[in-house]
Amino acid sequence: MPFLYYSIEFNHLISLKELYLSVNAIEGFISSNETLYIDGYACIEAFPKFLYYQHNLRVARLQSLKLRGRFPYWLLQNNTKLEELYLNNNSLSGPLQLPLHSHMNLSLLDISDNLFHGIIPPDIGTHFPRLQIVDLSKNDFNGSIPSSFGNMSLLGILDLSNNDISGSLPSDFSCSYMLEVHLSRNQLQGSLEDAFFDCLQLVALDLSHNNMIGSIPSWFERFYQLGYMILDHNNIEGEIPIQLCNLTKLSLIDFSHNNLSGHIPPCLRSTSNFASLYFSEQIEFTTKRNIYFYQPSTLNYFLGIDLSYNKLIGQIPIQIVKLRAWIFRTTTCKGTFLLNSLSWIFWKSSMYHAMICQKVKQFATFDESSYRDNPLLCGWPLQKDCATMESSPSISRSSNDTEESNCFIDMKDFYVSFGVAYVMVLLTIAGVLFINPYWRQVWFYFVEVSIDKCYYFLIDNLGCLSKFKLF
Repeated sequence: MPFLYYSIEFNHLISLKELYLSVNAIEGFISSNETLYIDGYACIEAFPKFLYYQHNLRVARLQSLKLRGRFPYWLLQNNTKLEELYLNNNSLSGPLQLPLHSHMNLSLLDISDNLFHGIIPPDIGTHFPRLQIVDLSKNDFNGSIPSSFGNMSLLGILDLSNNDISGSLPSDFSCSYMLEVHLSRNQLQGSLEDAFFDCLQLVALDLSHNNMIGSIPSWFERFYQLGYMILDHNNIEGEIPIQLCNLTKLSLIDFSHNNLSGHIPPCLRSTSNFASLYFSEQIEFTTKRNIYFYQPSTLNYFLGIDLSYNKLIGQIPIQIVKLRAWIFRTTTCKGTFLLNSLSWIFWKSSMYHAMICQKVKQFATFDESSYRDNPLLCGWPLQKDCATMESSPSISRSSNDTEESNCFIDMKDFYVSFGVAYVMVLLTIAGVLFINPYWRQVWFYFVEVSIDKCYYFLIDNLGCLSKFKLF
């Protein structure tokens, strides 16, 4: 379908409030619009010229356009009433250059999924003091988190994930309205002791895939609205604070891949009192070695606790109930279970110990195969006697990990898939020869020539076969 070109006089639209220009190539200028949407798949690559003449914009959406160049600080300078700026999913690069003067009306800044690099400007908080949502994720920012974020007294959502930010967490956050903090996949260091102390409204905290050290502060119980606590892939040590049991809205807990020790608090649980995420940020959760990203709407139906790859010991609490996901992979635990609502339990390659299989609730439906690859389990329905297990030497974790790595491929499945593939190849060749006479003739000719060559080769090398004739 050919492109259609039109000349439109925007300056005659004196009462224009909103304008949608998706999937177009735009030139010219607009005199008095307040809301501008150019998103989708327009692929304009350069900022439209008419943007340079705008002074009354309140909302500007320039998303998914493959825009190139630097950050358009001039757009903020020209539009002092601008409240929301969306530049996500483009190809903008260079440092984040701020306007010359403070912008008092900007409440949302989303420049995620671009190619920005360098440090986050230290005075970003003084230039945008009324920001409520800041999304700088999926770029290449480095350096530390500016302390001027503390000047954003209305800040509710901060997303700096998937960058190269280092240093420690700021201790002077002014976070009376903070709801979500997403700092995953950076190079952050230091402890959690002094961070987010006043963020009493916090709903989601994601610090996964960093280099955090120290222990989980007991004062985290102050986050009475907290629903999602993601701290996996760090160097956090110490015990799980029993005060976390006071967080009645926790529905997703991920402490995996740390150095946590001690016992699991008997009251630790995830509940169905779901907290609401206000932004569209995805939450990452690992299930059976697969990484899944859950939208906020999906998380309303998801309960999960992941304590895998730690050094936890002791009994598994029987008070843990109403779980949809309970993962204890590579953890040393013993005890009994009593669960009422369970979607699945991931037992494989753990180091559970003692009698854990009372014939109650849903565990009455599990057979012996459900507990395989756990050499320290004993009792019903397993054939191992717990009395014998107590006197026998324990199996080391390293040997168990070695066995698991050696059995990465299920040989039975491999043989079946190989046989099926082999049969399919033969059937395909037979089908082609049956349908196509030309290729059938070529195939038989090739077979005949091959037989002749093999026969004369044997005749030349084995004289005793010369009495046989080839027909």
